[in-house]
Amino acid sequence: WNWVKLSSQAEMAMTPTPQQETRVALSYIDGEPVSKPGGISDMLRSSLRSHGLTSIEVSQMEQTLEARSCKALATAASTFESAMRLARLCGIQSKVSQENFAKAWHQAAATMIALDGGKKSKQLVELVKDEDWEACTKLLMQRCQVSKPKELLPLLRGLLHQVAERQRLKVEAQSKAETAKVLPTLASLYGPEAVAEAEKSTAMAQAEWRYSWMVRCFFTVRTLASLQAEVLNAYEAEEFQAACEALNKTWVNVDRMPLDQKMRAIEALCLEHALKRILPRYGFKADADGMAEMKQVVTEMSKLDTEVRRRQMLITAAVMKKFKL
Repeated sequence: WNWVKLSSQAEMAMTPTPQQETRVALSYIDGEPVSKPGGISDMLRSSLRSHGLTSIEVSQMEQTLEARSCKALATAASTFESAMRLARLCGIQSKVSQENFAKAWHQAAATMIALDGGKKSKQLVELVKDEDWEACTKLLMQRCQVSKPKELLPLLRGLLHQVAERQRLKVEAQSKAETAKVLPTLASLYGPEAVAEAEKSTAMAQAEWRYSWMVRCFFTVRTLASLQAEVLNAYEAEEFQAACEALNKTWVNVDRMPLDQKMRAIEALCLEHALKRILPRYGFKADADGMAEMKQVVTEMSKLDTEVRRRQMLITAAVMKKFKL
């Protein structure tokens, strides 16, 4: 079609007829020609028809559909299901026609993203900065051309694995060089089976490191609240309190034990009787290093959240009430 924008009656009189394959544009919506007074854009009508909607269904949607152009349709829904729901709200009862309408929406959304990719990339960065995760999800679904949020999981898993692996390689660059020196010696002493077993153990350790790192990436104030609740419950349990009392009794006959030595003993008791089974669930190692890392996270988040500080005071009190330092 050749589109002609009319500005006067004289021009309309001189306009070619439909037989000359020229359609008259009476107005424009979002830059798209509209040849029917009060109707949807011709591009939208053509898209709906080409995707299988009947002329009656298109006329029905023309009366009820708020989106009047392909550009408007692209932003009228966020998922395939919501586009089908929009068709139902417009009176389209046939499920096949609802799916056809959703396909027209998908094409419009994909076209808009393709034409304005740079702007969308910037928008995604801004949405992440604003922590608008619902909008990020919708935008990623459009870009990946998927209809359900869970279909983004393979992408997210792959991205997390890639980032975690890069971080692991950065951290373990020195130990990797040392391992490369040890393996030949191991092979000469114990044979290739020992090397294969060592490589298997290394691969398992690497996988465990990636998993722990990814878990910590999702560590938020809410996650810390859950960890603190578990720790507090463990410290208030009768078994832990009994262990604290037993440790305190061992100091009764000890003359002038240094305070730092007592604190190290208390930390070891906390790790053995409580933290060892709690820390791994939150991405920390079940040892002194994991305990130290957890404390660092608590210290950092305590600066930003008063509830974190309050819960930590309760935890400290639950541990120290059985000791006389």
